[in-house]
Amino acid sequence: ADAHLRRKNYDEALVKYEVISQTPTNISHEVRARACHGIGVVHMRKHEVGLSRLAFESSIKHLSLSDSGRCSLNIAESYYCLGLVLRTSCREADKDVCLRSFLSALEVRRYVLGCDNLLVAETLTIIGTMHLERNEQVEAYQAFSEAKRIEILNGRMQTPFDPRIGKKSFSCSPRRRSIAARDSNDSWMFAASAA
Repeated sequence: ADAHLRRKNYDEALVKYEVISQTPTNISHEVRARACHGIGVVHMRKHEVGLSRLAFESSIKHLSLSDSGRCSLNIAESYYCLGLVLRTSCREADKDVCLRSFLSALEVRRYVLGCDNLLVAETLTIIGTMHLERNEQVEAYQAFSEAKRIEILNGRMQTPFDPRIGKKSFSCSPRRRSIAARDSNDSWMFAASAA
């Protein structure tokens, strides 16, 4: 199913993920969660917001039932993707759930990866953007400042002078594929490119 997703064969990937998620035998919560997450990614890429939301919520539910899933990058990715999906909603209640999803992703990413990881900075940046949209400028400043500190620490900032524009500028460019977890069991980063 993951191979179909990487090749953008969304219909085939969806069929495979649904077979896994609906198999009545004893499948671990982690495997069901991964299948639900994959379903969510497929629907997200097809711009099917309602279906992707249900799939990510189901992934989070399955991981919450697992002892190892509650503090893994898997659940952080599902929270993050759920936040991305909810960010497209116009409903105020969804915006609140969206912010809580990003905050949950941040909490788990900090726990698993440490406070100075670029995925933490990426999450802080989107949280800062959400606070800015809500006119919560102090919270936005705090999130952006912490994200910038992490990016500078990791050498992911561009030079202070951008010759294309002809003035000083700082823009961040985290590279998700170069970020790895400390624990080799947390290799479930196939959905990172969905964001």
